[in-house]
Amino acid sequence: MSAQDAAGLERLREFAVNDYHFYCETMDLTRPFPSAEDVLGYDPEWCWNHWLTSAFEDAGMRLWCPVLLQGLFCSKTIRFGAAAADAISVALISRKSIANPGTRYNARGLNAVGGVGNEIESELITWWGDEESGCGKFSTLLCRRGTVPVNWKHELHSSVTAPRIVVSDAPYEGVDDYYEGVHERYGGRPMVIVNLLRCDTESGETTLSETFQQSLREARQRLEARKGKVQELTMCNFDWHRLKKELGMDTSIKGLWERLRPHLEQSGLTEGMWGPGGLEVERRQATVLRYNCADSLDRTNLCIFMVTQQVLLEQCRRLGKGVVEQAAVMHVPSLDDRQKVEWVYLHSLDLPDVRSVLHKRVLEWLAEAFVRNGDVMSHLYTNTPALLTNVMRDYTQLPLQQSDLVLTTQRRFENVLKDTERQCQYSLFLGRHLSTLLPSQAAPAHDLLSHPGGFLHSAPPSAD
Repeated sequence: MSAQDAAGLERLREFAVNDYHFYCETMDLTRPFPSAEDVLGYDPEWCWNHWLTSAFEDAGMRLWCPVLLQGLFCSKTIRFGAAAADAISVALISRKSIANPGTRYNARGLNAVGGVGNEIESELITWWGDEESGCGKFSTLLCRRGTVPVNWKHELHSSVTAPRIVVSDAPYEGVDDYYEGVHERYGGRPMVIVNLLRCDTESGETTLSETFQQSLREARQRLEARKGKVQELTMCNFDWHRLKKELGMDTSIKGLWERLRPHLEQSGLTEGMWGPGGLEVERRQATVLRYNCADSLDRTNLCIFMVTQQVLLEQCRRLGKGVVEQAAVMHVPSLDDRQKVEWVYLHSLDLPDVRSVLHKRVLEWLAEAFVRNGDVMSHLYTNTPALLTNVMRDYTQLPLQQSDLVLTTQRRFENVLKDTERQCQYSLFLGRHLSTLLPSQAAPAHDLLSHPGGFLHSAPPSAD
């Protein structure tokens, strides 16, 4: 074995798999629930062991290897009484794309094949079933998050100074490729971009935000001119840091709900039922929301958690489970309103009200899930826990996290000292750049970037 191969195998062994990946042997989880595809008809953009299982596939034994997804899957059945029917089940799925994989300063914005760094698709699923009849109901809401999908980077010169945002001279190259993929995945449904970037001179995010807004116009024009596709893209700007500083947490959250209310009402939920005859979708989510800050990490995770409280409350209301009726009557006294008006609590409740109306155990599960979600995605991208989780931990029995200042300093050192090595681990796990990292396993060269699945073999990062 050559020295290069030995070093490559050691790097591959060190890649973190436990606690950061999940799989299902009976259902396709690479697509939004419920997927009609067979478990092996997976979408390769969300499969992380595509290369590792290639030998099994060549031997006709692909079924022996479950499709591995990166991210988080957590679920729980929450009971409110002794009766079996007095319960609700909830699940959070967050799957990470392989289209632009890697670490914070190596995988951000668009790459050469239109993949976006730290791109994640999440869905919240609630369901209730009757054991005797074998029937039940479910609802889901899906959203996206990721770094800003234009060509940009951070220039990091040392571990003690803040990195500088640099927008490319050709910032819109590839934006139509990204949104074309979104268009195909969601059947042309409109997308609402929730832009959480700052608008100030200190952070350096203002130029990036302006470029981002222009990129939507570029994407629409290019998709229609080059590919004859019409993609409805709307941007909703919400400077989270500034508003929280000026107005406080509760008022900022109420403002976020108000800002997104028309989009949530337009989106609706995916809803359906199951029984002896199988599963039937009665209604599909009409709009997809995509959230982002610069890194798609801490403030993105926190803001999605705050919005998801209202989503889960609406799901529970429609299923008739998990809502504290006495508190609900105080805030929305009309029974007709609570039964007939969709998103009725989104119109009437503040943050403290939601915490009283949504059952405590349901809300505690949601907060714990988003603490885990934040930590998993942060570890994968920065090798540190997430920031801004103490607000969510306040809903739970979890201990408080160490200060965000300490974590920020730790994160910067991790990025400077370990990002290059960790980027190589990502490449090896996905079977990329093997001629350099694991020569004995290198395949003959092909024109991979021109292939529709070219993101499986995207161009080498500077770390290699």
